[in-house]
Amino acid sequence: SVGFQELLQPILYTLPEKSKKWMDDSYEQNPFHPEQRNVKTIAGIKVRSKSEAFIVLKFVEYGIPFRYEAALWLDDKGYYPDFTILHQETAKIIYWEHFGLMDSPSYRSKAFEKMETYIKNGIFPMDNLLMTYEFGENPLDIEWVDALIRYYLI
Repeated sequence: SVGFQELLQPILYTLPEKSKKWMDDSYEQNPFHPEQRNVKTIAGIKVRSKSEAFIVLKFVEYGIPFRYEAALWLDDKGYYPDFTILHQETAKIIYWEHFGLMDSPSYRSKAFEKMETYIKNGIFPMDNLLMTYEFGENPLDIEWVDALIRYYLI
């Protein structure tokens, strides 16, 4: 016979327990060009760039639960935000896109199209969508990453 405690267990998880379970659960990951995920991170996963590896380093440093390139289905199409984050205090899902090739006109165009789709589907910049950018002369700003994490995720 199932006891009262067992029935309530899914509800009684603390948020840190839910965060750990959420991180450990399997998820659909971006199937495109897995060979480009060649930068190993402190978290033991491989990402596509040193900048993304740095973002992962900061997530680990601050104990932020995240998934890398997890599937997000919008308008019957799969998108793969760089990071999907579970906020530790609110359990809100927040997406983080790192746009690392903004010098490329085609990349930039696709980035803007992706942002339009996100907004159309209720994913708003500086609410549940954080973004970082890089241009040739302006690499990822380490202090900006840290400030975004401290302001929005801690």
